[in-house]
Amino acid sequence: MRRLAARAGAYAPGIQEHLFFQICRRPIGTTLDSVESWLHQNGRLLSDLGYYILQRRIAAPTDELMSWVADGKGYRAAVLSVDGRKLYDSPKKSEGWAVGLTVHDATSGIDDESIAGEDGPAAGAGAEVMPGAEVMPGAVVMPGAVVMIDPWPMVETFRVPPGALASAHLSHKFATLLLYWTGHG
Repeated sequence: MRRLAARAGAYAPGIQEHLFFQICRRPIGTTLDSVESWLHQNGRLLSDLGYYILQRRIAAPTDELMSWVADGKGYRAAVLSVDGRKLYDSPKKSEGWAVGLTVHDATSGIDDESIAGEDGPAAGAGAEVMPGAEVMPGAVVMPGAVVMIDPWPMVETFRVPPGALASAHLSHKFATLLLYWTGHG
């Protein structure tokens, strides 16, 4: 949500930070239901602060969601319910996991060097990656490309969406919460 607000020019760090901090902590940020409920409860406050962000709960294939986010040019995002064990190929991860999808551009606040590929940092020498394209390790993430956000400890926060994302998302029946900026009031 911070990235959507920054893209739209309404984000003021420090002023609304306490509000956005709530959504990435337990218990609010643990399930799509709790995030959706928080957005309903705080919708009026968000609007009063200039955040015209709407949400919609859907079930859609991962590739369609990545295209939808990319087509939004930074004004759209998605939160996907995924199986962390499948996403990271690790039995130590939780079955209940969530990741975000957003667009990487100058307003995203994401440093190119902090975006990890499948086998490490994605920035550096390699082929350029266009929005919605399959990404190979070592590729340069172009502005406008979709990146995955995983806020949980012990994983790369920003990364190129791995090939296992679709399978991990399918295991939760493609449960998704769409977020999109609706303009200024």
